[in-house]
Amino acid sequence: MTRMFQHAVVVAALPALLLAGCGGDSGTDTASSTTGGSGGSAATANLASVNVSETASQTSAAVGDRVIWTITAVNNGSGATGDTVSLVATVPGNVGGIAVNAQGATCGPAVSTLTCTIPAGLAAGAAATVTLTATATAAGSLTSSVSTSGEGVSGCAAQGSCSTSVTVAAASSGSGSSGGSSSGSTNAVGLVPANGETAAYVDTRLQLSFDATPTLGATGLVKVFNATTGVQVDQIDISGAPVTAGGETQTYMPAANTEIDTLGNNTGLPQWRYVYYTPVTISGNTATIRLHDNMLSNGTKYYVTVDNGVLAGKMNGTPFAGITSPTAWTFTTKAAPASQTAVTVASTGTADFRTVQGALDWIMRNSSANASASKTITIQDGSYNEQLFLRNVNNLTISGQSQAGTIVYQDNSESYNPGTGGSKTAPATTLTTEGSGTRRALGGGRSVLLVEGSDLLKLTNFTLQNSHVRQSNFNNQAEALYYNTSTLTASRMVASFMNFLSAQDTIQTKGWVWYYKSYIAGNVDFIWGSPYAALFEQSELHTTFDPIAGSGGSYSANAIIQARAATGYPGFVVLNSALTADATVPAGTTYLARSLTGATQAANSYCTQQYTGTGSFGNAQLYCDTVAYISTKMGTHIASGGWEDPNTNGAMAPYPGTPTATAGWREWLSMDAAGNALSMSGRDTQYATSAIDLSGLTTTAKVFASFKDGNGASWTPTP
Repeated sequence: MTRMFQHAVVVAALPALLLAGCGGDSGTDTASSTTGGSGGSAATANLASVNVSETASQTSAAVGDRVIWTITAVNNGSGATGDTVSLVATVPGNVGGIAVNAQGATCGPAVSTLTCTIPAGLAAGAAATVTLTATATAAGSLTSSVSTSGEGVSGCAAQGSCSTSVTVAAASSGSGSSGGSSSGSTNAVGLVPANGETAAYVDTRLQLSFDATPTLGATGLVKVFNATTGVQVDQIDISGAPVTAGGETQTYMPAANTEIDTLGNNTGLPQWRYVYYTPVTISGNTATIRLHDNMLSNGTKYYVTVDNGVLAGKMNGTPFAGITSPTAWTFTTKAAPASQTAVTVASTGTADFRTVQGALDWIMRNSSANASASKTITIQDGSYNEQLFLRNVNNLTISGQSQAGTIVYQDNSESYNPGTGGSKTAPATTLTTEGSGTRRALGGGRSVLLVEGSDLLKLTNFTLQNSHVRQSNFNNQAEALYYNTSTLTASRMVASFMNFLSAQDTIQTKGWVWYYKSYIAGNVDFIWGSPYAALFEQSELHTTFDPIAGSGGSYSANAIIQARAATGYPGFVVLNSALTADATVPAGTTYLARSLTGATQAANSYCTQQYTGTGSFGNAQLYCDTVAYISTKMGTHIASGGWEDPNTNGAMAPYPGTPTATAGWREWLSMDAAGNALSMSGRDTQYATSAIDLSGLTTTAKVFASFKDGNGASWTPTP
């Protein structure tokens, strides 16, 4: 039974997303877990009897309260389950700050539903438990129910035990996080940080809660001032002026409510990541304002003003007319973290930061003083909607609480922030063609996380998602991760027990990188880049349905990898992994790889020189189609020819055109989804091969054997 969950995140003012995929699970071999159940006998399966129940921590709550839903599946039979059991719970509306924890099950992100899978072998008397914790954001009723399917499932533990209802009342003035009434031009009681707060987070998102869903105006400013000096420290302009000032002519992405952010600001860096972002979002009755990055300082008092017209609605029964008084909305930020090298992030509760970028800024600010020290950022379960930038930091581990429950995401794309991305000393002014007009390419690019100049980076145990949905009127390249670090002796990254989710170009990578026991989903060249060695080991590379390719009653094929690898190095290696797909992806429509422009590569003498220098390599040392699949399970979505045929669909021939033991298109010991030897009948034998012995790439150590650091030391990565 294939694990299924929706891998889109829907919060704030994002448009509704409809994406289906498969989820990885922390600490387990995702490659082997997708090929079916354990195959227990029918006699054993008939002895299992799984009963399910759902409870809520309370039957009534107020806006701002945390509510916990607990789902329990108990095997009351006399034998273990012989196959997986699926739990599907509805996620209540009007909640935020969702966190999921599971024991004995693996879960996907919580969107409108939460899908969890209990592995085969749940013993008699054993139980699996899933908790979903969330904050009530609006008055009303929070309803939830759970359904289940699979071998040995007997249904609900008792009548009515599979559903819950929690009645939520409006928060009273001064309770919870609402704060006190203002003394300015409004009677606001729903402010975050609360008026007078003395321990606000330096990366706080400003929030205003209304009696009903507010509306966003067309003009106006939100300003933040240092309350001691009176100096303005930040300003949000919802009019769209920051965009139109750049000379853009495109109209299908509104300029209104769009600002330019400087990621990595005030950290001592010589250059930063410039990106467009949406500063004001509305969810339920709450408007959230995202200030520009790293504008506030620790231990400092601020006040906020909001122009009349920025937001329309009622607060405490009174029409909102803005906030003008310097005493109406004040807060003081908390002291700086105690550690310069180990910090925490949480969407609720106690932590050092509320955002991942806030933690990255802190680590970058202090990196020169702790250059060789090990550093950690620990992220608690929750959803973190943000673009990220890391530069010039070594020995950093970013770790989530759980692979499926810690979700860092953003809706970003080529049309929204053109280019693959890189840091700049100032926002670029170049205009690119987007749709029927032009869009300013600021330079920061379309990925969620951009990493530069960082060696020994480790990402582990969380989900990184670009939630952009492919649309025919967009340029849809949308990386979740761009590891833009390529120094021959110092560009190492490990991603273990991770989910990387997007559609087109999910991962772009350089350097020496190891993706271990991770889940990577996409549908158009969703793994690409110019690495020395990029090893995908015991991982699941999952092809999702492409809504554009599936239009018009037909389905156009896509590829998994597009290699532009560095000459003379292992390139892309997929080892002991699994290639899976959505059930809606037609058989035979996905290629193992496709070439960029083989003829152009040959004409320009690309892929001709092995790079041995100390800086970044140039075109002559890359663009090689160096891809190897070794001992990998492949679903029926993989085309019989394996590799995209240069003689069809205008595709290009790979470069080099004839594979060798060290370059070109190669596979060895491929298997079907059940682990049986895969027939090579119909495989491309002109440009690709399955006959070359690839035993020199069958272990982690072998793939990275050619790496030497600046002191000549080797590197074998560990999870």
